[in-house]
Order: sequence, then C-alpha cells, then structure tokens
Amino acid sequence: MTTTMDWTAHNGGDCPVDEKAIVDLQLRSGRVIERTVAGRWLWNRPCREASGLYVPSTYENGGMVVAYRELGEAA
Repeated sequence: MTTTMDWTAHNGGDCPVDEKAIVDLQLRSGRVIERTVAGRWLWNRPCREASGLYVPSTYENGGMVVAYRELGEAA
C-alpha cells in the first residue's frame, strides 16, 4: 500500500479505486489533476488508439491516466 504522497503507476484497465474516491491524477499528456473524483476520468486505453485512429483532442482529459494517488472518498 502506498501513502498519499506516493504515485501508483496505472498501465491501463479499469479504474483501480472506487469511482467516488478523491484522487490526484497524472495524465499521459503530462497534466496533473489534483483532488478530483476518480470516476470522471478515462482510465482504460481507448480501442481506437490501438488501431492508430486515436485523436487526443477527442478526449476531455487529453489522454489517459498513467499514475494516481488516492486521497480519500468523496463526502
């Protein structure tokens, strides 16, 4: 188990925490999102990316989650 100061790598797949959890996220684009609800973000690798048809601008978060740290649960 990691502390809230440590980032946990996310290599694809479903959201590893409760969708209502409050998390900090690192996106593939390099953007860091602080104190957000986990269920609002793209955790899975888009199928279109594998086929070469992926266009980052079509996703609000500029890509996908590559690392996270859980801070707690939404009130």
